[in-house]
Amino acid sequence: MKATAKFGPGDNASEKSAWVPSPIPDEQVFDCLKASLDSVSPAAKMVLNSANLKRSVDNVHAKLRGTKKLDVFQCARVDRKYPIKETIKVLSSFVNEGKFDYIELSEAQAPTVRRANAVHPIALVEIEIGPWCYDDPVKEVIATCQELGVIIPAYLPLGRGFLSGKYKSIKGLEEGDIRKHMGRFREEYLKNNMTIVEGNQIIAVRKGVTPAQLCIAWASSLSPQIVPIPGSSTKERTQENCAAADIQLSADDVEAAKKVLEQNPVKENKYGPGSDEDWHLWG
Repeated sequence: MKATAKFGPGDNASEKSAWVPSPIPDEQVFDCLKASLDSVSPAAKMVLNSANLKRSVDNVHAKLRGTKKLDVFQCARVDRKYPIKETIKVLSSFVNEGKFDYIELSEAQAPTVRRANAVHPIALVEIEIGPWCYDDPVKEVIATCQELGVIIPAYLPLGRGFLSGKYKSIKGLEEGDIRKHMGRFREEYLKNNMTIVEGNQIIAVRKGVTPAQLCIAWASSLSPQIVPIPGSSTKERTQENCAAADIQLSADDVEAAKKVLEQNPVKENKYGPGSDEDWHLWG
């Protein structure tokens, strides 16, 4: 089950997002929280240093009141202006203090992962992996993580829903849908990118699975380190996605999917015009 909530000034996300009428035992649930600063004025500046970070982590522990501990701390982006070794030194000191157990990186390139891991073992590196995102930087991170024993949570394996075959164009999207403003979904690029969807549908029919299940199983087949984390907003979709874990792809299936990508390279990046540095990707 996925829940999304919006919080105002003074709200505590860790408390509100975890509340349900009938509490679920802690052993049966894992809360993943993403927070942003929508309510901060454009003129505001955020300053994050070790003291501020320690205060923030301690505040979360206080709010949890001993009912649950922090398992993983994730750097959602790599700050190119600050050496990754220094970042990991700070985070590893918190691990040693028992503030949390593991360190995770996100949107990090292979050399960054290697430098970070040399300071302290990196448990996870979250990147996008799927038929719409399987280029050289992705392959390099997969190879590095496999060598170092790092788990890769692979987000967007379904290309924000389009690789499931549910959509044919952006016309079916609701007003305000963020995908309408993203590069891959612009009309001049989407026609090309949909050829990947159509190619995968042919393979899925032959395999007797859904296109979504094929994409998830294919991402899993690339490395034992990869754990696809598709989003879902309905019970049916969640069950469909979970069933992909039992699908075994043959070498021919995997190569057929790769061939679709080679013949139809995806066009435009995942967000829109601009460099990876502009979007804080591959730090």
